[in-house]
Formats: sequence, C-alpha cells, structure tokens
Amino acid sequence: MAVEIRMPKMGLTMSTAEVVKWLKKEGDPVAKGDALAEVMTDKITNQVESPAPGVLLKIVAAPGARMEAGGLMAFVGQAGEPISDAAPAAPAASAEAAAPAPAASAPAARPAGGRVAITPVARKLAEDNG
Repeated sequence: MAVEIRMPKMGLTMSTAEVVKWLKKEGDPVAKGDALAEVMTDKITNQVESPAPGVLLKIVAAPGARMEAGGLMAFVGQAGEPISDAAPAAPAASAEAAAPAPAASAPAARPAGGRVAITPVARKLAEDNG
C-alpha cells in the first residue's frame, strides 16, 4: 500500500510552508530516511524524509506550491503500485486552533477582610492597568 508523504509541522507557529524543490523524481528508488524534498517556512528551510522504502510513485505538490502543515505532498510505495488520483484534502484545523481565545474571567471577589494577597509585581501591574 502506498504511503502518503505529508507536509510536516516544523515548529509550533508553522501554519504553511513552500515546496522549494524535489530532490528525487517520480520513479526514483528511495530508502527510509532519504531526503525527498526541501521545504521552506517563514523561519527555516528543512528536508522532508521518506518514512518508508520503495519508489517515489507520484509527486502531488509542485515546486513553488505553498501548503498547510499536513497537506499531501507525494506517495511512496512499490513500483507499479496503484495510487488514488484523487488527492485527499489536508486535514482540517484542530479544534484548538479554530477555537476563539477564552474570554477574560471576571475579577475574583474580595475576601471578607478586604485585603487580597498579591505579589509586588502583580500589584504594580494592577495599578498601571487600573
């Protein structure tokens, strides 16, 4: 069964990357760990490695293509192995990334004594921000 090569997430803030160039051509034999392509984010350029041995069956992402993390780049498998022509879409963004930031909680009620234990730094920030 053909193995999908997907755009890896290279860092916490990475959302998209560009395929700079392919180091292997369709039909080239590859070993597990061989560099297949160079990709560039806004911060780094890195190589995408083959997760399995076999042959580079099909390149889906052309050089210059900008794609999201998890987007389908290519297929690796055994020579002559059939692969689906319909490339699956990139996985949907996680619920964490799509969820809005939580609203600031209401200030805590003061204890009966009227005094709140607070660090000097927090006190200064509170005074500066009203």
